[in-house]
Amino acid sequence: MKNDTYMRSYSDLEILKGIKKNDNEIFRFFYQHYFPKLLKFVSKNHGTDEEAADIFQEAIIGVFKNIISETDFKLNSSFFTYFCSVFRNQWLWYFRTKNNRSRMINAYDFMVSNDNIVLINDKFRWVDDGDVVEYLHKQARENLYLKYFDSLKEDCKKIINYAHSGYSMKEIAVLMKFKNEFVAKNTKYQCVTELKRRILEDPLYAELKDSVTAESAEI
Repeated sequence: MKNDTYMRSYSDLEILKGIKKNDNEIFRFFYQHYFPKLLKFVSKNHGTDEEAADIFQEAIIGVFKNIISETDFKLNSSFFTYFCSVFRNQWLWYFRTKNNRSRMINAYDFMVSNDNIVLINDKFRWVDDGDVVEYLHKQARENLYLKYFDSLKEDCKKIINYAHSGYSMKEIAVLMKFKNEFVAKNTKYQCVTELKRRILEDPLYAELKDSVTAESAEI
Protein backbone atom coordinates (compact mmCIF):
# COMPACT_ATOMS: atom_id res chain seq x y z
CA MET A 1 0.00 0.00 0.00
CA LYS A 2 1.42 3.38 -0.98
CA ASN A 3 2.28 5.71 1.90
CA ASP A 4 0.87 9.11 0.93
CA THR A 5 2.73 10.81 3.77
CA TYR A 6 5.97 10.62 1.81
CA MET A 7 4.28 11.80 -1.39
CA ARG A 8 2.74 15.00 -0.03
CA SER A 9 4.09 18.42 -0.91
CA TYR A 10 5.40 20.94 1.57
CA SER A 11 5.40 24.72 1.46
CA ASP A 12 8.72 26.53 1.82
CA LEU A 13 7.76 27.56 5.35
CA GLU A 14 6.93 23.96 6.28
CA ILE A 15 10.26 22.81 4.88
CA LEU A 16 12.22 25.40 6.88
CA LYS A 17 10.35 24.52 10.07
CA GLY A 18 10.84 20.81 9.39
CA ILE A 19 14.59 21.24 8.91
CA LYS A 20 14.89 23.16 12.18
CA LYS A 21 13.01 20.33 13.91
CA ASN A 22 15.19 17.73 12.15
CA ASP A 23 12.01 16.16 10.73
CA ASN A 24 12.85 12.96 8.85
CA GLU A 25 9.75 13.35 6.68
CA ILE A 26 11.21 16.51 5.17
CA PHE A 27 14.47 14.77 4.32
CA ARG A 28 12.56 11.87 2.76
CA PHE A 29 10.66 14.46 0.74
CA PHE A 30 13.99 15.81 -0.55
CA TYR A 31 15.12 12.38 -1.71
CA GLN A 32 11.80 11.58 -3.33
CA HIS A 33 11.14 14.88 -5.08
CA TYR A 34 14.52 16.61 -5.50
CA PHE A 35 17.02 13.81 -6.02
CA PRO A 36 15.60 12.42 -9.32
CA LYS A 37 15.78 15.88 -10.91
CA LEU A 38 19.30 16.57 -9.69
CA LEU A 39 20.43 13.09 -10.69
CA LYS A 40 19.56 14.02 -14.28
CA PHE A 41 21.70 17.15 -13.94
CA VAL A 42 24.69 15.10 -12.76
CA SER A 43 24.19 12.47 -15.47
CA LYS A 44 24.16 15.14 -18.17
CA ASN A 45 27.43 16.44 -16.77
CA HIS A 46 29.13 13.03 -16.96
CA GLY A 47 28.68 12.14 -13.30
CA THR A 48 27.67 8.80 -11.81
CA ASP A 49 24.66 7.85 -9.68
CA GLU A 50 26.99 7.30 -6.73
CA GLU A 51 28.55 10.74 -7.15
CA ALA A 52 25.09 12.30 -7.37
CA ALA A 53 24.01 10.57 -4.15
CA ASP A 54 27.16 11.67 -2.29
CA ILE A 55 26.84 15.27 -3.44
CA PHE A 56 23.12 15.29 -2.67
CA GLN A 57 23.92 14.24 0.88
CA GLU A 58 26.56 16.98 1.14
CA ALA A 59 24.03 19.52 -0.13
CA ILE A 60 21.49 18.46 2.50
CA ILE A 61 24.13 18.82 5.22
CA GLY A 62 25.13 22.23 3.87
CA VAL A 63 21.54 23.47 3.73
CA PHE A 64 20.84 22.11 7.21
CA LYS A 65 23.90 23.90 8.65
CA ASN A 66 23.01 27.17 6.92
CA ILE A 67 19.46 27.19 8.22
CA ILE A 68 20.32 26.09 11.75
CA SER A 69 23.26 28.50 12.14
CA GLU A 70 21.42 31.58 10.88
CA THR A 71 18.68 32.66 13.27
CA ASP A 72 17.21 35.08 10.74
CA PHE A 73 17.59 32.81 7.71
CA LYS A 74 15.43 34.01 4.82
CA LEU A 75 14.86 32.63 1.35
CA ASN A 76 15.34 34.94 -1.62
CA SER A 77 13.76 32.38 -3.93
CA SER A 78 11.81 29.15 -3.65
CA PHE A 79 13.37 26.53 -1.41
CA PHE A 80 13.84 24.21 -4.37
CA THR A 81 15.76 26.91 -6.27
CA TYR A 82 17.89 27.55 -3.18
CA PHE A 83 18.58 23.84 -2.70
CA CYS A 84 19.50 23.46 -6.38
CA SER A 85 22.00 26.32 -6.11
CA VAL A 86 23.66 24.68 -3.10
CA PHE A 87 23.74 21.33 -4.89
CA ARG A 88 25.13 22.91 -8.06
CA ASN A 89 27.93 24.64 -6.14
CA GLN A 90 28.81 21.35 -4.43
CA TRP A 91 28.82 19.58 -7.78
CA LEU A 92 30.95 22.25 -9.50
CA TRP A 93 33.49 22.13 -6.69
CA TYR A 94 33.62 18.34 -6.86
CA PHE A 95 33.77 18.30 -10.65
CA ARG A 96 36.59 20.86 -10.75
CA THR A 97 38.48 18.94 -8.06
CA LYS A 98 38.10 15.65 -9.92
CA ASN A 99 39.12 17.04 -13.29
CA ASN A 100 41.75 19.50 -12.12
CA ARG A 101 43.44 17.20 -9.64
CA SER A 102 46.38 16.25 -11.84
CA ARG A 103 46.62 19.77 -13.22
CA MET A 104 46.45 21.16 -9.70
CA ILE A 105 49.41 18.98 -8.72
CA ASN A 106 51.41 20.54 -11.52
CA ALA A 107 50.14 24.02 -10.69
CA TYR A 108 51.33 23.55 -7.13
CA ASP A 109 54.57 22.01 -8.35
CA PHE A 110 57.52 22.43 -6.05
CA MET A 111 61.29 22.22 -6.11
CA VAL A 112 64.02 21.69 -3.55
CA SER A 113 65.43 24.48 -1.40
CA ASN A 114 67.97 24.64 1.40
CA ASP A 115 65.48 25.38 4.13
CA ASN A 116 62.08 26.27 2.80
CA ILE A 117 59.29 26.00 0.28
CA VAL A 118 58.24 29.27 -1.27
CA LEU A 119 55.04 30.14 -3.08
CA ILE A 120 55.55 31.95 -6.38
CA ASN A 121 52.45 32.92 -8.35
CA ASP A 122 50.45 30.25 -6.52
CA LYS A 123 52.98 27.57 -7.50
CA PHE A 124 55.05 25.79 -4.86
CA ARG A 125 58.76 25.96 -5.57
CA TRP A 126 61.60 24.56 -3.54
CA VAL A 127 64.58 26.77 -4.39
CA ASP A 128 68.28 26.72 -3.54
CA ASP A 129 69.67 30.22 -2.88
CA GLY A 130 66.94 31.61 -5.12
CA ASP A 131 67.92 29.41 -8.08
CA VAL A 132 65.96 26.42 -9.33
CA VAL A 133 68.05 23.29 -8.78
CA GLU A 134 66.23 20.27 -10.16
CA TYR A 135 62.70 18.94 -10.45
CA LEU A 136 61.88 16.06 -8.15
CA HIS A 137 60.77 12.78 -9.55
CA LYS A 138 57.16 13.32 -10.59
CA GLN A 139 55.55 10.54 -8.60
CA ALA A 140 57.31 11.40 -5.35
CA ARG A 141 56.40 15.04 -5.77
CA GLU A 142 52.74 14.26 -6.41
CA ASN A 143 52.51 11.83 -3.51
CA LEU A 144 54.04 14.27 -1.04
CA TYR A 145 51.78 17.11 -2.12
CA LEU A 146 48.60 15.02 -2.16
CA LYS A 147 49.37 13.42 1.19
CA TYR A 148 49.24 16.77 2.95
CA PHE A 149 46.67 18.47 0.76
CA ASP A 150 44.24 15.65 1.58
CA SER A 151 45.04 16.05 5.30
CA LEU A 152 43.86 19.67 5.36
CA LYS A 153 40.47 20.68 6.71
CA GLU A 154 37.71 20.69 4.12
CA ASP A 155 37.48 24.49 4.13
CA CYS A 156 41.20 24.75 3.38
CA LYS A 157 40.93 22.29 0.51
CA LYS A 158 37.96 24.19 -0.86
CA ILE A 159 39.61 27.60 -0.74
CA ILE A 160 42.79 26.31 -2.41
CA ASN A 161 40.72 24.60 -5.10
CA TYR A 162 38.58 27.69 -5.65
CA ALA A 163 41.70 29.86 -5.95
CA HIS A 164 43.27 27.45 -8.41
CA SER A 165 40.06 27.33 -10.44
CA GLY A 166 40.30 31.08 -11.00
CA TYR A 167 37.84 32.44 -8.47
CA SER A 168 38.67 35.89 -7.08
CA MET A 169 38.95 36.42 -3.33
CA LYS A 170 35.67 38.33 -3.47
CA GLU A 171 33.93 35.37 -5.15
CA ILE A 172 35.49 32.94 -2.68
CA ALA A 173 34.23 35.07 0.21
CA VAL A 174 30.68 34.74 -1.13
CA LEU A 175 30.95 31.01 -1.85
CA MET A 176 32.38 30.21 1.58
CA LYS A 177 30.29 32.77 3.47
CA PHE A 178 33.26 34.78 4.74
CA LYS A 179 32.64 38.31 6.00
CA ASN A 180 34.66 39.85 3.17
CA GLU A 181 37.45 39.18 0.67
CA PHE A 182 40.14 40.11 3.20
CA VAL A 183 38.99 37.28 5.46
CA ALA A 184 39.11 34.96 2.44
CA LYS A 185 42.63 36.11 1.57
CA ASN A 186 43.84 35.65 5.14
CA THR A 187 42.24 32.21 5.36
CA LYS A 188 43.89 31.14 2.12
CA TYR A 189 47.25 32.37 3.41
CA GLN A 190 46.85 30.37 6.63
CA CYS A 191 45.84 27.25 4.70
CA VAL A 192 48.78 27.49 2.31
CA THR A 193 51.16 28.16 5.22
CA GLU A 194 49.86 25.08 7.04
CA LEU A 195 50.23 22.96 3.91
CA LYS A 196 53.83 24.13 3.47
CA ARG A 197 54.58 23.41 7.14
CA ARG A 198 53.30 19.85 6.90
CA ILE A 199 55.34 19.16 3.77
CA LEU A 200 58.49 20.59 5.37
CA GLU A 201 58.10 18.42 8.47
CA ASP A 202 57.82 15.18 6.49
CA PRO A 203 61.10 13.19 6.62
CA LEU A 204 60.67 12.52 2.91
CA TYR A 205 61.19 16.23 2.26
CA ALA A 206 64.76 16.05 3.59
CA GLU A 207 65.46 12.87 1.63
CA LEU A 208 64.21 14.38 -1.60
CA LYS A 209 66.11 17.59 -0.98
CA ASP A 210 69.36 15.72 -0.29
CA SER A 211 68.83 13.50 -3.33
CA VAL A 212 68.30 16.40 -5.71
CA THR A 213 71.16 18.39 -4.17
CA ALA A 214 73.49 15.42 -4.69
CA GLU A 215 72.35 14.99 -8.29
CA SER A 216 72.93 18.68 -8.90
CA ALA A 217 76.46 18.49 -7.48
CA GLU A 218 77.34 15.67 -9.87
CA ILE A 219 76.38 17.67 -12.96
